[in-house]
Amino acid sequence: SAALRHARGEAWDDALSEVLSPDFSSFLNEVAAAAESAPVEGGKIGKVSAKALDAHWDKVKKRGKGVRKTYDHRTHKLRIALKKLRYAAEFFAPLYGEKKTARYIKQLKGLLDKLGEANDVHGIGDALARLGNAPELRYAAGVVAGWHGAREKALTKRAMNGWKDFRKLKPFWR
Repeated sequence: SAALRHARGEAWDDALSEVLSPDFSSFLNEVAAAAESAPVEGGKIGKVSAKALDAHWDKVKKRGKGVRKTYDHRTHKLRIALKKLRYAAEFFAPLYGEKKTARYIKQLKGLLDKLGEANDVHGIGDALARLGNAPELRYAAGVVAGWHGAREKALTKRAMNGWKDFRKLKPFWR
């Protein structure tokens, strides 16, 4: 329908705006500079990696203290911090060996999948509200929102149980 095409066009415009933003350009420049720079002076890569992973883990623990049994902005911030931990863990994993890292990274990915499902269900109402006011779209949006809404509590509980289990894991870099 025209409303869906319009919503898709707006989403592409938003994505393009982000990619063309000064913040994204700065990020790309920093990544390029880091790739071309010499190793950290006086530091062994193992120490550097452990320090970086500890910093991400500290942020995750800080974000995790504020989460509740319902999905909200605190849970979303935890999810973002966990994503950053995952990227760092996957980047440094070869330094520690697959035997030490595989279980940790597998559980981290599983937790992120659960949080991602809960996030999708939590945000579906806002996405559907932008579709327009045509009666057939409003009806379909209501059906979709109701179906997802019925799953939100269970998905969030599953994600929070995953977070509880993940917190107990010993970080592989320690």
